[in-house]
Amino acid sequence: MKTLCLLPVASDARIQRRLAALRSRGLDLDVLSFDRQYYAGKALPGGYRSLGHISHGNLVKRVPAIARAVPAVRAAAAQADVIYAFGSDLLALAWLATRGVRRRPRIVYEVADIHPVLVGEGFQARAMRAFERHLVRQISLMVVTSKAFITEFYEGIQQVSGLSYELVENKPELGNVVRGDRPVRSPGDPLVIGYFGVIRCERSWTVLTRLAAAAGGRVRVLVRGVPLGIQSFHDDVAACPWIEYGGPYTAPDDLAGMYRSVDAAWIAHRVDDNNSLLWNRLNRFYESCAFQTPMIAQTGTQDAKVVSELGLGVCLDLADVDDAVGRLLSLSRRDLDGPALNVGRLPRRVYAECGEHDHLMSRIRALAHAV
Repeated sequence: MKTLCLLPVASDARIQRRLAALRSRGLDLDVLSFDRQYYAGKALPGGYRSLGHISHGNLVKRVPAIARAVPAVRAAAAQADVIYAFGSDLLALAWLATRGVRRRPRIVYEVADIHPVLVGEGFQARAMRAFERHLVRQISLMVVTSKAFITEFYEGIQQVSGLSYELVENKPELGNVVRGDRPVRSPGDPLVIGYFGVIRCERSWTVLTRLAAAAGGRVRVLVRGVPLGIQSFHDDVAACPWIEYGGPYTAPDDLAGMYRSVDAAWIAHRVDDNNSLLWNRLNRFYESCAFQTPMIAQTGTQDAKVVSELGLGVCLDLADVDDAVGRLLSLSRRDLDGPALNVGRLPRRVYAECGEHDHLMSRIRALAHAV
């Protein structure tokens, strides 16, 4: 049974977790990936064949790169029983590459976010939604990292019902990690907020830089990862002694040290009406749970619902920068004592894989046998 995997980037931690989990369960993977500006991460075990460079953000600008990749994917698909496509543009590539073939592989489509153009207004957004709706009706299985993608987008906006799907959340690969006790800090130490991952939410950055400047040393901001699209990032770091940029990191190797060095993890991001960020689930949420770190979340998101219900941290609205900064200025380490205890008591199933990949593997095997 051969599975062809189509990737937007090979270093993404979620994608690497998925491939490793399926490979460890005996799936024979053939991996093709685009290259793009992203964090370096770990080398993909087993390597991959490059489909060329692709840009961030604008789906329309990716069309030429996708078209150039069709022959390579078509040749690889001839040997595959299943194609596993990560993202809407890779789904389109899988569909294009298998048009007119006599023996079409079954297609699995993984959704971890919805591109903003698909929830926009105007002709282009409607056309893109119609095209994706056409593609989705031809897949055999959808894998989602949040149930809200099904209920809010596909059943709600796209009006597609009866989808066959599997929920596999963004839980980190913990291996033999033992949670252990968090370091004890002295009362006079500053409150440390950690912002980790791909750093691209400009509203988050505005709030955090204003907070660090206004707090005058009572709050420190530790940033690890890759800044993307924030033009003032390095100048802002250089201008403020209470913001520290520690550079990129490797997951999961560096996660324990990062999360245990902060008092709260920043998992907030700006959302607008009908924005897909209302529906997704962040790696940072699960990582924070795994390493017993209270969180600062964006009101109205799926993660904030859990943070609020279980008392895992603070929820605020980045739509009002002044209010968000003011609330954070009044936050003390003592305010996080309760959330820290609650995060520490979470059952492992909340943040660690508990059979989800076994279920997914059985679904893929069943698809392959049906080809």
